[in-house]
Parts: sequence; structure tokens; C-alpha cells
Amino acid sequence: MALRKYYACRDECKAQVLGYPNSVFKSFAVYDEAVAFSQGASSHSAKRKISDAAVPAQKLARIEAPFDGLTVYTDGSSRGNGRLGARAGYGVYWDDPEYHHLNVSRRLDGEVQTNNRAELTAILTAVEACPVPSKPLRIFTDSQYALNGTTVYTLTPAITKWMPQWRKNNWKTSTGSQVQNKALLLALDAAFLARPVRPLLVHVRAHAGTRGNEMADALANKGAMLPATDGQ
Repeated sequence: MALRKYYACRDECKAQVLGYPNSVFKSFAVYDEAVAFSQGASSHSAKRKISDAAVPAQKLARIEAPFDGLTVYTDGSSRGNGRLGARAGYGVYWDDPEYHHLNVSRRLDGEVQTNNRAELTAILTAVEACPVPSKPLRIFTDSQYALNGTTVYTLTPAITKWMPQWRKNNWKTSTGSQVQNKALLLALDAAFLARPVRPLLVHVRAHAGTRGNEMADALANKGAMLPATDGQ
């Protein structure tokens, strides 16, 4: 049986739908119309059934097949990013309450305290901590750098993949400079390849009200305020 849920925020609905096979999401002017559509009525007939008492709020219907896997949100934060004295942290938030003991709020290791390093470290931490490696894993991130920098594991085929070109160019950018975070990118790539089921990186818009992203963001900001680790 299809699962039906309703959201007031389009971005939140889209984030939840991505990764589900044969999923559908659609916007409606009022709540009753969304309910009627999800129960099999056409958009046109659903409009005729709406009463004067219908709630005049934007709602979204989601009709999807169950996702037999794990969902995690990751985020990085750097206070003073790119400047001397910056301090970075990262957060990992598991969607299923059963795995909340795996949630992470940590200060970033090392001298380079950048947001990009924090984002990549958060994703790597999630992959390595996945409690059921045999299940599909969806990793929601708001980092375009992470999505572009990793090899092929995204839900959006149009996203440019930088890593294959970096490999061809001996890990140099198009301007001839050395690629930053090479070791971390390679570690993340190896972690993805080591899993029996490849993880999927999914982009979620930052600060758009998506609960998992907001929780990961809070954990990352908290981590950035923790004391420096050894070597910093």
C-alpha cells in the first residue's frame, strides 16, 4: 500500500521523496484537494469537492513506496571560515530515533578549520558509523562542494563530478593549483566503495525548515564551539 503524507513546505517534501522509487509529490492550493488527490481523485474533480471550510494553506501530497534503508543528515560549520583563528565542527543526525545514539557533534581535527573539510568529515563519519551496512543509505547534505567533489554517488545525474577530472590532472584544478582536501576526498571515496550497497548523496537546501538538516546544522555549530583537539 502506498504511503501518503502531507507537508506545508515544498522543500521538506522534496527532501523526503528523493530516493524513493516511483514516488510522486504535487502541490495544491488547499489541504482538502491534496487529500482527495492522494485518495485517487483527479486534480480537477478534487477541486470540485473542496468545501468552503477547506483550510487555505499550501499543502503537498506525497505518495511513495516504502524506503527500505537508512537516512542520515550531515552538516559542517566553520566560524571565521577562511580566516586565521577559524574554528570548525561537524554534525551527523540520524533520521530514525533508534539510531540517535549515533548522532555526532564534534570539533574538526587538524589545523585546517574550513567548512568544506567539516562537510566532508561529517559525511565520512556517517558512512563509517552506519549501523546496517547491508541496507541502502541516503545521506542528505547541503554542501554543493561535497556533491561535486565525490565521484558518482548522487541522485542528480546533471551534477558535475570533479573527482574524475582531478585524477586525470594529477590532482590539480583547472587553474593548475593543488586540489584541497585530497586525502579526505580519497578516504570518503574508499568508504563509499567499501560498502556492499553504495550510499546516495542527496542535496537538501540549507535553512529551509527541513528538520534533519536543521538538527545536523545545530550539531555542527555546537561542535565548532567545543575545545580544540590535539594538533590544533
